[in-house]
Amino acid sequence: MLSLGDWRWKGKDVTGYLYDEHGNAVTSNGTATTVGAEDHAWAKINLENIRVGGQAQTTANVGVTFKPFKGFRIGAEYTIYDRNYSYYSFSGSNLTVGKTVNVVEPYRCPLGGVMDVRAGYSFDIGPFRASITANITNVLDQHYIEKAWSASTVTQTIAENTKDNIYFFYNKGRQWNIRFKLSF
Repeated sequence: MLSLGDWRWKGKDVTGYLYDEHGNAVTSNGTATTVGAEDHAWAKINLENIRVGGQAQTTANVGVTFKPFKGFRIGAEYTIYDRNYSYYSFSGSNLTVGKTVNVVEPYRCPLGGVMDVRAGYSFDIGPFRASITANITNVLDQHYIEKAWSASTVTQTIAENTKDNIYFFYNKGRQWNIRFKLSF
């Protein structure tokens, strides 16, 4: 499997208008006005060509399964994740009435990958069909950044997102499970 994407926002100077807690249009000093009036307060956000965060834009997977004899199977697969950019957000506190906020390019996480191994055997126990399955996820115990969040996304706060100013979670380490199933 191979998935290649180049997901970027299209949105230069997207305008948002201000409303009070009751949904009424307001001016920059908070007084009521008419929707779309010349004094209706606004702020702009520039997301043009900024990469979409939160999902690897390149993923690849290769897997193989062997069935050396009846009822037995063993397999492995390796998946890589690349061009995974941090999540980012902004809120009303990032906006300035009558100004444009430029969103900073999100942090690009380093390439990550994981190998999983599985084996299973199916057999009969009297009139019933049984199977035992074992899985080891992340068999190589590789650690990579699975999810990242930019602490700030606007140019007024920081100039660039780096590994030193993001929050992130590593993937889970090696794990395993064994399952026994009896079908009747």
